[in-house]
Amino acid sequence: MGEPLTTGLARAFEENGYSPANNYTRMIARMQEILVVAAELIKWITQDLEPDARVAVHTELSMAKDSEGMGLWEAPRGALGHWIATDSDSMVTLYQAVVPSTWNLAPRNAQGIPSPVEQALIGTKISAAENALGVDYANPVGILHTARSYDPCLACAVHTIDRTGKHPDYTIRVL
Repeated sequence: MGEPLTTGLARAFEENGYSPANNYTRMIARMQEILVVAAELIKWITQDLEPDARVAVHTELSMAKDSEGMGLWEAPRGALGHWIATDSDSMVTLYQAVVPSTWNLAPRNAQGIPSPVEQALIGTKISAAENALGVDYANPVGILHTARSYDPCLACAVHTIDRTGKHPDYTIRVL
């Protein structure tokens, strides 16, 4: 889906020599998606909802005997999937969840292609102002902004290391 706000911003970045894949366009796309879904939600409630329909059905656990199932859907941060299997006693023998962070933070695949977060971090400026004020090794919040644009909780798990040893260790507190 080519939404004018997001695609227009991406085009403007590219025409001015900047990467269209950046923190700003990712966050704008998320905000725009909320507006698109909100409009659809009104339709779902006023046209598609059946007020007298059942929303839950009681199920006997014995019905799950020797069963397999899966659920796949789009979550706010990406694809989400659950897989389950049961045995002859209806007991769960396999349960697996693959969450958006699994895709976004995965190691490189068999073809050597890095995950979306790794791709986004390559070339990320380490200062808060995209190096407009010069490199600031003591304040690498650009890296945190990039990680956070994929997962708001991820920034707490992103650490920076100066492999050159030229700059002292810092603790950065982000409020």
